[in-house]
Amino acid sequence: RQHVTKCGVYLDHQIRYLGGHINFGFRGDISSTTNDKDIYLTRDFTDGSSQFEQKEQSGSAYLGYRQPLGKKGFLNLSLEGEYFHSSYNKDGTSECTLWEQWHLYPSLTLVYRPRSRHVVQLTVNSEKYYPSYWTTAANRTYINAYCVSDGNTSLKPYVKYSCNLNYIIKSKYIFGMFAETSPDHFTQSMVLSDSELHAVYKYFNLNRDYRYGLMAVTPVDWTKTFQTQFTVMAFDMHQSGHIDDAISFSKSKVTSIFRVNNHLSLFNKKLNLELSGWYQCPAIQGYYDVLAMYTASAGITWTPPVEGLSLSLKGEDLFGTYRMKTRCNVGKMKYAFCNNVDMQSFAFTVRYTFNGYKGHKKTSIDTSRFGL
Repeated sequence: RQHVTKCGVYLDHQIRYLGGHINFGFRGDISSTTNDKDIYLTRDFTDGSSQFEQKEQSGSAYLGYRQPLGKKGFLNLSLEGEYFHSSYNKDGTSECTLWEQWHLYPSLTLVYRPRSRHVVQLTVNSEKYYPSYWTTAANRTYINAYCVSDGNTSLKPYVKYSCNLNYIIKSKYIFGMFAETSPDHFTQSMVLSDSELHAVYKYFNLNRDYRYGLMAVTPVDWTKTFQTQFTVMAFDMHQSGHIDDAISFSKSKVTSIFRVNNHLSLFNKKLNLELSGWYQCPAIQGYYDVLAMYTASAGITWTPPVEGLSLSLKGEDLFGTYRMKTRCNVGKMKYAFCNNVDMQSFAFTVRYTFNGYKGHKKTSIDTSRFGL
């Protein structure tokens, strides 16, 4: 059981300066989450319970500037500073500090048109990722008789820094290069214990995680009603780290991803068919070697003569091929497994829109840190 309370306050303001705009403001958040866990041996018998409480306070301020470049484009610059503090206690014990950090988040966006139908885009961005509340709890969850999931109270958030340079031709063809680095990036891996007959799943931070590569998006209009879009990414990955000071690793891999999206319109766009798929070459994840993965999906949408009515049938992972297969050969650990979670699904939707109604935008609650 989980109960989360969060409140926040923010202030934004904008002023004109030298033909551009200066933006500045601040934000403050306070949150508290309480997780209760009961351990059931049978349906009617409980073998104890645990309670974990995590409190967080954060404050940030930012300053940004936007400068138009006439008809050629614009330039955006911003810098945000954040202070973040989190404390934790279990079963009413004294609080201990999980995290107390200062971070800076720079960002830059430059859009420039050297020619009428050619655009150069340069973006530098930074974004922070926090682990879910359950992954930092000093708690063991039994998945089955052999597999368990352990919390990690020393797990730290991480910041992802990314840089992208793209060249767009005729608003269709995109060619670019990118680089990303995520100090303290966290991921889940399985550890084989040498003191107990358990496979232990646990999140841990990497010491190093970065990748850089090239990408291209190329659409092809075969006919007026049949279009295909090809997307390819090729990049070099580097990851290194250690787990519980007992297992260390350093891995690198050159890999690529291919995507194909096909769209066919018939009967004056009353019948639309979609067929897409992707293929990922072997990659790495922490100390895992991840084998190749691929999947395909399709959809068909029919718009009958009745105004506002549409019917669609969509299928995901048509052939049941979306399976993550991994291998590990680090230190004393050597194993392989296949994740047989079924991703295949089919959906039939009947939709009727009254008088061209358009739904209002709704503020969604961020649930990225909830749940197991």
